[in-house]
Amino acid sequence: SYLKVMDVPFFKADGQQVTADNVRAVMRKSHMATSFTLVNSPWVMRNSRCADTATVWFDVLDSQSGATAKCLIGSSFQFGPASCFVRAAHSHSGIPLCQRCWHWGHSTRPCRSQAPRCPRCAGPHTEASHCDHASCCRGNPSVKPSQELTPAGAPCLHAMCCVNCKGDHSASDQWCPFWHHRFDQGWLAEKLAPLDLWEAFQEISQKTAEAECKGRRALGRHH
Repeated sequence: SYLKVMDVPFFKADGQQVTADNVRAVMRKSHMATSFTLVNSPWVMRNSRCADTATVWFDVLDSQSGATAKCLIGSSFQFGPASCFVRAAHSHSGIPLCQRCWHWGHSTRPCRSQAPRCPRCAGPHTEASHCDHASCCRGNPSVKPSQELTPAGAPCLHAMCCVNCKGDHSASDQWCPFWHHRFDQGWLAEKLAPLDLWEAFQEISQKTAEAECKGRRALGRHH
């Protein structure tokens, strides 16, 4: 059953944006925890560009009678200082957005990416570990203007880079042009084709390099 949680605080106490992992953690601690058997990762969507709240969509395992949904709909649980209510939601036939590599066109489970990607900067790390691994947060005094190191526990204030359109926003942002065309298969197919070709090329190049490395090691053992 498809459901949504209304008016979830978009920012945590430390100023960081709420992630799907944060939502999962809150659900596990909720008094309704036994009903939150998720089919896939929750989807966190800020209610507007300047809003401090978000809507969280999620899909739970349910019986044909919808017993779990009936139990959850209308209930509330604490998300930080806020009491958030669960409402019914409708599934749609839009193009899926992978919450592992953040590319459109496939869901999270069949994702073939070798590593997760950050929706904020497209780097090879999760959003939760962005400040620990992103180059923008590590600081770089040699560039002009110099990049300041992000203090431990502080939110990243640097420009974002969408992995899909390269715009200055998160890949999960509803202001992304890909989000606006999520029901337009023709538009997305045209935009995704170059990305798919590039990823295929990258995968082939990496496998070729690995094969060459193994070959050199084998030759070294023979000598």
